[in-house]
Amino acid sequence: MLSRFMLKRYNEQTKKKVRGISRPAQDMLLSHNWPGNVRELENVINQAVMLTTESSIGPSHLPGSLRAERGKQTQSENSLDAAVKRHIVAVLQDCRGNRSRAAKELGISRRSLIRKIEKYSVKA
Repeated sequence: MLSRFMLKRYNEQTKKKVRGISRPAQDMLLSHNWPGNVRELENVINQAVMLTTESSIGPSHLPGSLRAERGKQTQSENSLDAAVKRHIVAVLQDCRGNRSRAAKELGISRRSLIRKIEKYSVKA
């Protein structure tokens, strides 16, 4: 909502007709943690409006730091560690939180399972 307000304002200031923000660009904006808060978002939208020659803001109009951040997130979501964590969570859910049963299902000792739960910060 805030980004749309800023988009309208910068359209008026620059006399451009940027209609919106593409879904991939919106996803990038939403996934960023915004340490600079509203001012940082405002600067990003202003820069994107000035850079675009298209009818909407796309990922290529956003700063490289946001694009790089998105690449890291995608990569980390597909990492082996992330897959192991998802599998442990699924097995624990199937075993209704019973760690001994889950360890047996996974083919590891209960102690190994506990170490993995700690390593991957699994909420059990």
